[in-house]
Amino acid sequence: MATTVTSKFVTEVATEKTAVSLDKATAEIITEFVSTRDLINNLEKTKKELEAKIKEVLGDAEVGVLDGKIRIEVSKRNRTGVSTEVLKTAYPEAYEASKTSTDYVVLVVK
Repeated sequence: MATTVTSKFVTEVATEKTAVSLDKATAEIITEFVSTRDLINNLEKTKKELEAKIKEVLGDAEVGVLDGKIRIEVSKRNRTGVSTEVLKTAYPEAYEASKTSTDYVVLVVK
């Protein structure tokens, strides 16, 4: 039985954004980018799982000792933040005077 494959190639894309045609080399770079991103995500997941196991073993202890030497230490940190919603509601002038905006770029691979 023969299989029929229908392919649709789009040579023009309607967009209001600046566009450039990509070559095969760039397509390979994008594929590697996606693979690398996926590897990083998997490594981050593994890291969190390992951290949880270590914290479970440590319990309330602040250091883990191996062969008479400190192998791992819990370093406690504190970060203080400001609730922008509370500031905006209670002190709108201070909120307006202190707010900042940062522009950044994110690659969205499709």
